[in-house]
Amino acid sequence: MHQEKHKIEYVLDKNININEMVNKNQKIPEEEILILYSNEIYDGPIEGLCEYNKNKYYFLTIEGNSLNKKRPFLLIQLSKEQLDNEELLHSKYLEYIENHEYTTESSVSYRKGAEWDKYHKTCDKFSDQIIKKDQIIGWFEK
Repeated sequence: MHQEKHKIEYVLDKNININEMVNKNQKIPEEEILILYSNEIYDGPIEGLCEYNKNKYYFLTIEGNSLNKKRPFLLIQLSKEQLDNEELLHSKYLEYIENHEYTTESSVSYRKGAEWDKYHKTCDKFSDQIIKKDQIIGWFEK
């Protein structure tokens, strides 16, 4: 099942070579990553916020879905402003739309009287964010 909430778009800089990033950066053991929430899921998480070494990072899939193997993700260090904006938008999503914490395992349950207009007005304040090479600190599979 595919679910996506209106979100800040994180776009990899056009000069980033995925294979180079995977080869250059350390692979982080899956058990060291705690997914806090997903902004998009399709038979598992595609992107969202996670915790690693007591710090918050954005994760973004780097490959299409395969039901027979784990999905690889880049671990991205957001700037303070990017992280603040990401967490603000997620809190507004929970406030205006959803009636429980967004998880990577279940479908979304919208609260009665969800206020989509208010949420979309909040979303429209944010522009796409270009991810630079130096923001990628590693990768993992889940």
